Amino acid sequence: MASQFATSPSASASASASSGSVRYPERQSAPGSAARNVAGIVQGLTPLFSSLASAASSSRTPGVLELASGQGTHVSALARAFSTLRFSPCEADASLCSLINDACSGLSNVAEARVLEIEQGEHWAALQAREEDGFEAVLALNLVHIIPAPLVRTLFERVAEVLKPGGTLVLYGAYNENGKVTSEGNAAFDANLRTRNPEFGLRDLQRELEPLAQQHGMRLKERIEMPAGNLLVLFERNEKGRNA
Repeated sequence: MASQFATSPSASASASASSGSVRYPERQSAPGSAARNVAGIVQGLTPLFSSLASAASSSRTPGVLELASGQGTHVSALARAFSTLRFSPCEADASLCSLINDACSGLSNVAEARVLEIEQGEHWAALQAREEDGFEAVLALNLVHIIPAPLVRTLFERVAEVLKPGGTLVLYGAYNENGKVTSEGNAAFDANLRTRNPEFGLRDLQRELEPLAQQHGMRLKERIEMPAGNLLVLFERNEKGRNA
């Protein structure tokens, strides 16, 4: 499967995206980090996405929304691996949307990347107008630790509005658990994040994210351990919606 993975964007494109020309430079991942974890993410999501692919029909192609798609490394790899799913990438920055489109060039199952800022209600309204039936899955990879806590709450609220009943919100990254930092590496990472912005930092899975999910009609479905102290966390939306 390794041959299916997208190559990294060109050095010049990467330099442009990390040079501070993007809208939120403090939220950008370290150069090369997406390429290092993409294979594991594709492998970890294979059971979920294979199940979604098996449900595809002539009248419905399951849809996957990716928030904060970066330079398109993850969405392009997933689109190649799961060609019967349709992917909708987005970013808060128009210049990154251009890089995503370059990374996904030639992939017919990837929509044009669109600008979406979590706090902008009109962006979500436009998304819902285009995708009236909702998405089977929403991806937020390496995201919740690089946005302030109020935006994390908004993210869960908005995702609950665009996720189909029975659909899955997928988070990936490092997390605290049950009020504790899980490793020295994660402690150092958390400290580094807070030097960028004191409102950034690792979120606690059980004390912060699970209650948010429950508040918005989702439940923890699966916790998957990944390399380097990371987790894939899957929240399933209740069939009856919020607080069901």
